[in-house]
Amino acid sequence: MGLFDKLKDPVFIKKETSALKQLEALKSLLPNIIEDQREELEKEIQLLEYGIKGEEQIAFELSHSHMPMYILHDVCLKQNDLSAQIDFIVITRWHNYVIECKNLYGDISIDNSGAFTRDLHFGKYHRKEGIYSPYTQNQRHFDLIKELFFDSKKPSILKFAAEKLNAFEGIYKNVIVLANPKTVLKAEKAPREIRDRIIRADQLISCIKKTDEDHTWGPSSDNDMKELAKAFLSLHKEPDCDYSSKYITSNPKIDKVIKCPKCGADMVIRKATKGDNAGKEFYGCSNFPKCHQTIDLNSPLLKDDYDYFR
Repeated sequence: MGLFDKLKDPVFIKKETSALKQLEALKSLLPNIIEDQREELEKEIQLLEYGIKGEEQIAFELSHSHMPMYILHDVCLKQNDLSAQIDFIVITRWHNYVIECKNLYGDISIDNSGAFTRDLHFGKYHRKEGIYSPYTQNQRHFDLIKELFFDSKKPSILKFAAEKLNAFEGIYKNVIVLANPKTVLKAEKAPREIRDRIIRADQLISCIKKTDEDHTWGPSSDNDMKELAKAFLSLHKEPDCDYSSKYITSNPKIDKVIKCPKCGADMVIRKATKGDNAGKEFYGCSNFPKCHQTIDLNSPLLKDDYDYFR
C-alpha cells in the first residue's frame, strides 16, 4: 500500500445501467401493444424489473461496505466476435471481482454435473425447469476479460497487471450473487468450484473481505485501482439495441423509433403528470434528465421522411 493512499470507502466509476432505458422503452409500448403480444411484453417487463431490483440491492451492499474499492456497474465488453454484459466489476486492493447478479424466484438446485434446475411453487401449481447456468455465463465473462488482458491493442494497464503478477486466476474472482432472499439454494451435490462461487447478497461484503485476506502478493495502490477501473470504463461499449423491435403496436408512429434532435438518443413516449398537459402523451428523450428535449405526438415533424426516424 502506498504511503499516500487515502481511499477509505467505495467509489462508483460507473453507476448507471442500460436496463432502465430498456424498461422505459418497453413500458412506453404498453398503451398501444396489440393484444396477442401483451402477455409476452408484460412478462419481459416484470423480469427486467426483477433484475433491476436485484442489481440495486447489490449496489447498496457495495456502496455501504466501507471498503476502499472501485466499482463499475453494467459493463459491456467486446472482443472480436465475443461480447459480455457484466453486472458488476469490483476492484479492491487485493483482488478484482466479476459479479453476476441473479434475482431468481423458486428453489434452485445444482447437481453433481453443475446443471441448474428451478422449482416454482404457487399454491397447488408446481413447475420444475432447467435454467441456463449463471456459473457458465459468468465464466464466459471471466474468459473474455482474460482475453482483453493479453490483447496488446487494449489499454496497457490491463496487460501490465497480468504480466506483473502472471496470475490472472489469482487476481480475478468470479462471484454469482443470489439477490432474492427467498430463494432456496440446494447446492450440496454441486462441484466445489461452482458451490464456492455462489453466495447471497448479504454475504457479498464478508465474502470479499475473506477473499482479500487470502493473498500472496502486495496490495494495489489507490492509483493502480483507479487506473484499472478507468481502463475498464474505456473498454465499455454502450449497447445499441432496439428493445422494442419485436413488438407490434396499434399506433404506427410508435413502431418507428425516432432520434432526439438535440442529443441523438432514442425518443420514448411519456405521459405528463402535472400542469396544463397532465395526462397528455408526448415524445421525451431517453437521456432525461440530462436532456429535456420533447416532441408533441401530433407534431408535423412526425412523418415518414422525418430526419430522425431510425
